[in-house]
Amino acid sequence: MAARPSARPAGLPPSGSSWPRGTAGTAARGPLSCVRRRSRHSASSSRTRSACWPAAGTGVSRRADLLRLATWFAEADTKEAHRIFAAAFGAYPSRHLLMGPDEVGGRATASTSWWDAGPVDVPVSLRERGDRAARGRTARVPDPGLDRERLLAEADEEVARKAGAAAELIAVGDLSEARITRAACELLLDKLSDLLAVTPDLTGLVTSVDADLDLALVVVPRPGGMTRVYSDDGRLAVHDLGLSVTSLTDVAMADDDQTGTEG
Repeated sequence: MAARPSARPAGLPPSGSSWPRGTAGTAARGPLSCVRRRSRHSASSSRTRSACWPAAGTGVSRRADLLRLATWFAEADTKEAHRIFAAAFGAYPSRHLLMGPDEVGGRATASTSWWDAGPVDVPVSLRERGDRAARGRTARVPDPGLDRERLLAEADEEVARKAGAAAELIAVGDLSEARITRAACELLLDKLSDLLAVTPDLTGLVTSVDADLDLALVVVPRPGGMTRVYSDDGRLAVHDLGLSVTSLTDVAMADDDQTGTEG
Protein backbone atom coordinates (compact mmCIF):
# COMPACT_ATOMS: atom_id res chain seq x y z
CA MET A 1 0.00 0.00 0.00
CA ALA A 2 1.33 3.39 -0.93
CA ALA A 3 2.05 5.82 1.90
CA ARG A 4 -0.33 8.77 2.24
CA PRO A 5 1.35 12.08 1.63
CA SER A 6 1.69 14.36 4.62
CA ALA A 7 -1.01 17.07 4.82
CA ARG A 8 1.13 19.37 7.02
CA PRO A 9 2.55 22.48 5.36
CA ALA A 10 6.14 22.53 4.38
CA GLY A 11 8.52 23.93 6.99
CA LEU A 12 6.53 22.70 10.03
CA PRO A 13 7.91 19.94 12.28
CA PRO A 14 6.52 16.46 11.79
CA SER A 15 3.56 15.27 13.83
CA GLY A 16 4.45 14.08 17.31
CA SER A 17 7.61 16.17 17.61
CA SER A 18 7.88 19.22 19.86
CA TRP A 19 8.69 22.77 18.81
CA PRO A 20 12.34 23.69 19.11
CA ARG A 21 13.01 25.75 22.19
CA GLY A 22 15.37 28.66 22.36
CA THR A 23 17.50 29.84 25.18
CA ALA A 24 16.00 30.84 28.54
CA GLY A 25 12.73 29.06 27.78
CA THR A 26 11.81 31.19 24.74
CA ALA A 27 10.57 29.74 21.50
CA ALA A 28 13.06 29.68 18.71
CA ARG A 29 12.56 31.77 15.60
CA GLY A 30 10.74 29.49 13.23
CA PRO A 31 7.45 28.85 11.47
CA LEU A 32 5.38 29.53 14.61
CA SER A 33 6.93 32.96 15.08
CA CYS A 34 6.24 33.77 11.44
CA VAL A 35 2.59 32.76 11.82
CA ARG A 36 2.29 34.93 14.93
CA ARG A 37 3.77 37.96 13.18
CA ARG A 38 1.47 37.55 10.18
CA SER A 39 -1.61 37.21 12.40
CA ARG A 40 -0.64 40.31 14.38
CA HIS A 41 -0.05 42.30 11.17
CA SER A 42 -3.40 41.16 9.70
CA ALA A 43 -5.30 42.21 12.85
CA SER A 44 -3.57 45.60 12.88
CA SER A 45 -4.41 46.22 9.21
CA SER A 46 -8.05 45.25 9.82
CA ARG A 47 -8.33 47.74 12.70
CA THR A 48 -6.79 50.47 10.55
CA ARG A 49 -9.26 49.86 7.72
CA SER A 50 -12.20 49.83 10.16
CA ALA A 51 -11.14 53.19 11.55
CA CYS A 52 -10.86 54.76 8.10
CA TRP A 53 -14.01 53.34 6.52
CA PRO A 54 -17.46 54.70 7.41
CA ALA A 55 -20.17 52.52 8.90
CA ALA A 56 -21.88 52.16 5.52
CA GLY A 57 -18.84 50.36 4.15
CA THR A 58 -18.40 52.57 1.09
CA GLY A 59 -14.62 52.49 1.36
CA VAL A 60 -14.34 56.30 1.36
CA SER A 61 -12.63 58.06 4.23
CA ARG A 62 -14.40 61.11 5.71
CA ARG A 63 -11.38 62.18 7.74
CA ALA A 64 -10.63 65.23 5.58
CA ASP A 65 -14.26 66.37 5.72
CA LEU A 66 -14.40 66.00 9.49
CA LEU A 67 -11.16 67.92 9.91
CA ARG A 68 -12.47 70.72 7.69
CA LEU A 69 -15.69 70.82 9.71
CA ALA A 70 -13.71 70.96 12.96
CA THR A 71 -11.72 73.88 11.56
CA TRP A 72 -14.93 75.75 10.76
CA PHE A 73 -16.18 75.17 14.30
CA ALA A 74 -12.90 76.41 15.76
CA GLU A 75 -12.94 79.63 13.74
CA ALA A 76 -16.67 80.44 14.09
CA ASP A 77 -18.42 82.34 16.86
CA THR A 78 -21.34 80.89 18.83
CA LYS A 79 -24.09 81.96 16.42
CA GLU A 80 -22.20 80.85 13.34
CA ALA A 81 -21.30 77.54 15.00
CA HIS A 82 -24.97 76.79 15.56
CA ARG A 83 -25.68 77.49 11.89
CA ILE A 84 -22.80 75.25 10.78
CA PHE A 85 -23.99 72.46 13.07
CA ALA A 86 -27.54 72.70 11.74
CA ALA A 87 -26.36 72.67 8.12
CA ALA A 88 -23.87 69.81 8.61
CA PHE A 89 -26.10 67.45 10.58
CA GLY A 90 -29.56 68.55 9.41
CA ALA A 91 -30.58 69.66 12.91
CA TYR A 92 -33.06 72.29 11.72
CA PRO A 93 -35.88 73.40 14.02
CA SER A 94 -39.35 72.19 13.16
CA ARG A 95 -40.98 75.02 11.24
CA HIS A 96 -43.78 73.04 9.61
CA LEU A 97 -45.52 71.76 12.76
CA LEU A 98 -48.56 73.64 13.99
CA MET A 99 -50.75 72.61 16.86
CA GLY A 100 -54.44 72.45 16.04
CA PRO A 101 -57.17 74.29 17.91
CA ASP A 102 -58.26 73.10 21.31
CA GLU A 103 -61.07 70.58 21.17
CA VAL A 104 -64.28 71.44 22.96
CA GLY A 105 -64.71 67.91 24.24
CA GLY A 106 -61.89 65.49 24.91
CA ARG A 107 -61.46 62.80 22.30
CA ALA A 108 -62.36 59.32 23.46
CA THR A 109 -59.39 56.98 23.56
CA ALA A 110 -58.97 53.29 24.33
CA SER A 111 -58.65 54.07 28.04
CA THR A 112 -61.80 56.24 28.20
CA SER A 113 -64.61 54.70 30.24
CA TRP A 114 -67.98 54.01 28.60
CA TRP A 115 -69.58 56.18 31.24
CA ASP A 116 -67.55 59.23 30.11
CA ALA A 117 -67.41 58.55 26.36
CA GLY A 118 -70.04 59.95 24.01
CA PRO A 119 -72.70 57.74 22.43
CA VAL A 120 -72.00 55.97 19.15
CA ASP A 121 -74.61 55.89 16.40
CA VAL A 122 -75.36 52.28 15.48
CA PRO A 123 -77.55 51.46 12.45
CA VAL A 124 -80.91 49.89 13.22
CA SER A 125 -80.16 46.75 11.17
CA LEU A 126 -76.92 46.21 13.06
CA ARG A 127 -78.45 46.96 16.45
CA GLU A 128 -81.52 44.75 16.04
CA ARG A 129 -80.44 41.98 13.64
CA GLY A 130 -76.65 42.19 13.66
CA ASP A 131 -76.74 42.59 9.88
CA ARG A 132 -74.46 45.05 8.08
CA ALA A 133 -75.95 44.52 4.62
CA ALA A 134 -77.39 47.62 2.95
CA ARG A 135 -81.17 47.74 2.70
CA GLY A 136 -83.43 49.30 0.12
CA ARG A 137 -82.97 50.05 -3.55
CA THR A 138 -79.72 51.13 -5.09
CA ALA A 139 -79.59 54.86 -5.73
CA ARG A 140 -79.78 55.95 -9.36
CA VAL A 141 -76.80 57.55 -11.02
CA PRO A 142 -77.47 61.30 -11.17
CA ASP A 143 -77.93 62.86 -14.58
CA PRO A 144 -74.92 65.11 -15.37
CA GLY A 145 -76.98 67.15 -17.84
CA LEU A 146 -78.14 69.61 -15.19
CA ASP A 147 -74.60 70.15 -13.94
CA ARG A 148 -73.40 70.65 -17.52
CA GLU A 149 -76.05 73.27 -18.14
CA ARG A 150 -75.21 75.02 -14.89
CA LEU A 151 -71.51 75.16 -15.74
CA LEU A 152 -72.24 76.47 -19.22
CA ALA A 153 -74.49 79.16 -17.77
CA GLU A 154 -71.80 80.19 -15.30
CA ALA A 155 -69.22 80.36 -18.10
CA ASP A 156 -71.55 82.53 -20.20
CA GLU A 157 -72.10 84.84 -17.23
CA GLU A 158 -68.34 85.13 -16.72
CA VAL A 159 -67.77 86.00 -20.38
CA ALA A 160 -70.56 88.59 -20.28
CA ARG A 161 -69.18 90.08 -17.08
CA LYS A 162 -65.69 90.43 -18.56
CA ALA A 163 -67.08 91.89 -21.78
CA GLY A 164 -69.05 94.49 -19.81
CA ALA A 165 -65.98 95.35 -17.72
CA ALA A 166 -63.85 95.71 -20.85
CA ALA A 167 -66.44 97.98 -22.48
CA GLU A 168 -66.49 100.13 -19.33
CA LEU A 169 -62.69 100.49 -19.30
CA ILE A 170 -62.63 101.37 -22.99
CA ALA A 171 -65.33 103.99 -22.43
CA VAL A 172 -63.33 105.56 -19.57
CA GLY A 173 -60.08 105.70 -21.57
CA ASP A 174 -57.65 107.56 -19.30
CA LEU A 175 -57.86 105.89 -15.87
CA SER A 176 -56.34 108.74 -13.88
CA GLU A 177 -58.82 109.76 -11.11
CA ALA A 178 -61.48 107.52 -12.72
CA ARG A 179 -64.20 105.64 -10.84
CA ILE A 180 -65.05 102.18 -12.15
CA THR A 181 -67.06 99.18 -11.00
CA ARG A 182 -65.68 96.22 -9.09
CA ALA A 183 -65.65 93.97 -12.16
CA ALA A 184 -63.76 96.57 -14.21
CA CYS A 185 -61.22 97.01 -11.40
CA GLU A 186 -60.63 93.25 -11.22
CA LEU A 187 -60.08 93.08 -14.99
CA LEU A 188 -57.69 96.03 -14.81
CA LEU A 189 -55.66 94.39 -12.06
CA ASP A 190 -55.46 91.13 -14.02
CA LYS A 191 -54.19 92.84 -17.18
CA LEU A 192 -51.79 95.08 -15.28
CA SER A 193 -50.29 92.15 -13.33
CA ASP A 194 -49.82 90.16 -16.56
CA LEU A 195 -48.08 93.10 -18.20
CA LEU A 196 -45.75 93.75 -15.25
CA ALA A 197 -44.90 90.06 -15.04
CA VAL A 198 -43.71 90.10 -18.67
CA THR A 199 -41.96 93.50 -18.57
CA PRO A 200 -41.11 94.42 -14.95
CA ASP A 201 -38.73 97.24 -16.01
CA LEU A 202 -40.73 99.76 -18.02
CA THR A 203 -38.60 102.21 -19.97
CA GLY A 204 -41.15 103.15 -22.61
CA LEU A 205 -44.73 102.72 -23.75
CA VAL A 206 -45.97 99.14 -23.33
CA THR A 207 -49.31 97.70 -24.48
CA SER A 208 -51.11 94.60 -23.19
CA VAL A 209 -53.59 93.24 -25.74
CA ASP A 210 -56.61 90.95 -25.22
CA ALA A 211 -58.09 90.02 -28.58
CA ASP A 212 -61.06 88.19 -27.06
CA LEU A 213 -62.22 91.33 -25.24
CA ASP A 214 -61.09 93.78 -27.97
CA LEU A 215 -59.08 95.60 -25.29
CA ALA A 216 -55.64 97.17 -25.15
CA LEU A 217 -54.09 98.42 -21.89
CA VAL A 218 -51.51 101.14 -22.52
CA VAL A 219 -48.92 101.80 -19.82
CA VAL A 220 -46.64 104.84 -20.01
CA PRO A 221 -43.80 105.54 -17.52
CA ARG A 222 -44.35 108.78 -15.55
CA PRO A 223 -41.53 109.23 -13.02
CA GLY A 224 -42.86 110.92 -9.91
CA GLY A 225 -46.47 110.64 -11.05
CA MET A 226 -49.34 108.52 -9.78
CA THR A 227 -52.51 107.06 -11.28
CA ARG A 228 -55.44 106.76 -8.87
CA VAL A 229 -58.42 104.58 -9.72
CA TYR A 230 -61.49 104.39 -7.46
CA SER A 231 -63.95 101.52 -7.16
CA ASP A 232 -66.32 99.95 -4.64
CA ASP A 233 -63.43 97.95 -3.16
CA GLY A 234 -61.33 101.04 -2.45
CA ARG A 235 -58.63 103.08 -4.15
CA LEU A 236 -55.95 101.72 -6.48
CA ALA A 237 -52.75 103.79 -6.59
CA VAL A 238 -50.15 103.00 -9.26
CA HIS A 239 -46.89 104.90 -8.81
CA ASP A 240 -44.72 106.21 -11.68
CA LEU A 241 -47.09 104.84 -14.35
CA GLY A 242 -49.87 106.24 -16.49
CA LEU A 243 -52.72 103.88 -17.43
CA SER A 244 -55.21 104.10 -20.24
CA VAL A 245 -57.44 101.61 -22.03
CA THR A 246 -58.46 101.67 -25.68
CA SER A 247 -60.10 99.39 -28.19
CA LEU A 248 -58.07 97.21 -30.53
CA THR A 249 -60.17 98.53 -33.40
CA ASP A 250 -59.12 102.10 -32.61
CA VAL A 251 -55.48 101.01 -32.36
CA ALA A 252 -55.67 99.31 -35.77
CA MET A 253 -57.32 102.36 -37.35
CA ALA A 254 -54.68 104.65 -35.89
CA ASP A 255 -51.92 102.43 -37.29
CA ASP A 256 -53.56 102.45 -40.72
CA ASP A 257 -53.89 106.24 -40.68
CA GLN A 258 -50.25 106.63 -39.69
CA THR A 259 -49.17 104.24 -42.43
CA GLY A 260 -51.20 106.16 -45.02
CA THR A 261 -49.75 109.50 -43.90
CA GLU A 262 -46.19 108.21 -44.17
CA GLY A 263 -46.95 106.82 -47.63
